[in-house]
Amino acid sequence: MIIKEHDRVQCMGYARFHQEYDAHFAEWCDRLTAELTRSEGRPWLIEMHNLLVDLVTTLDVGGQYTRNLEKITA
Repeated sequence: MIIKEHDRVQCMGYARFHQEYDAHFAEWCDRLTAELTRSEGRPWLIEMHNLLVDLVTTLDVGGQYTRNLEKITA
């Protein structure tokens, strides 16, 4: 997670993420988990996975991180 602090942009470390999880992320993760347990959740998750594969492939021009990425078919 990218944060701005003291006029600097930096990556939030794990320790801070863990400290702030309940305040910032727990509700979102709970909603996501609840949505994915519904029968309609799987197609949505597959679509999101495939869109993320497209995004990473587009950004990783050299193919350094995308060698093993595969899209999922329903």
